[in-house]
Amino acid sequence: GTSVLGLIKGRSAEGVTIVEASGQKRLLAQESIASSTQLTTSLMPAGLDAMFTEQELLDLVAYLRSLK
Repeated sequence: GTSVLGLIKGRSAEGVTIVEASGQKRLLAQESIASSTQLTTSLMPAGLDAMFTEQELLDLVAYLRSLK
């Protein structure tokens, strides 16, 4: 009866490792997962981009692209 929201970081025999929006990693045992759904929207809260200047957004995107 619990929902978990995050990015799948890996799958193994032990289960699925996800990273939640807080940055915390969680290992979910395979047998505890009843279903999974891929979201069609971003995890970023709506309107968050309005808190940044244009330059800050450009810097953020450049940083995120550098992580690949």
